Amino acid sequence: AGALLATAEGWSWDLLGGGPLSRPRRRQARKTLRREWDVRSTADFDEVQQWLMETGHRHEFHELIQRIAAFSPEEVSTYLQEVEAGAYELDTPEEQAEARHRVALIRENRYGIQQLSFMAWDYLRFIHLHRLGYVAGYQDEATTWSRLLSAGQVLRSRYDGWDRLHQDYLVAREFWSIIETQKEEARFRQAISYLQEDPKSPWQAESWAV
Repeated sequence: AGALLATAEGWSWDLLGGGPLSRPRRRQARKTLRREWDVRSTADFDEVQQWLMETGHRHEFHELIQRIAAFSPEEVSTYLQEVEAGAYELDTPEEQAEARHRVALIRENRYGIQQLSFMAWDYLRFIHLHRLGYVAGYQDEATTWSRLLSAGQVLRSRYDGWDRLHQDYLVAREFWSIIETQKEEARFRQAISYLQEDPKSPWQAESWAV
């Protein structure tokens, strides 16, 4: 289930660590975990993986969507004025642009955002986090496999195929950050093209129902 992020990151999707384990890859995995997740120890890693599994962004995003969707046009206008004034800890132009884009997505119900579960967003990141944690030495192989298999079962119970899973992930990614989505668009398009067209890709080689 984690093939999209593995492919986008240049990892081998069929190896737990995305490639042979080595000291340079361990250092790089730890650097990535520090930069993207503020993970500096096994305890930090355990805290983040538990957060993704139990709540992640999906609870926060659902609350925001429900609130903005219920606004009157006047309340939307007031909210956007507050965003422009730096309310809600939105201090930079980039953060304010992200907030405006989220409002547009919600109000237009673009991509059916009001009905999105955000499970794909949290659980695909959960899977990739565990692969990084394994390479970094924060988690052993048996524990990593156990957690990945559990996450895969959850996703298969919520989605009806590879395409829907990854469509929902990409919609959620845009809701999280339109700026990062635009920045990384080419990389993700290339990954999806491979997964959809290459007969050796997991989307083609493995049945979703497995």
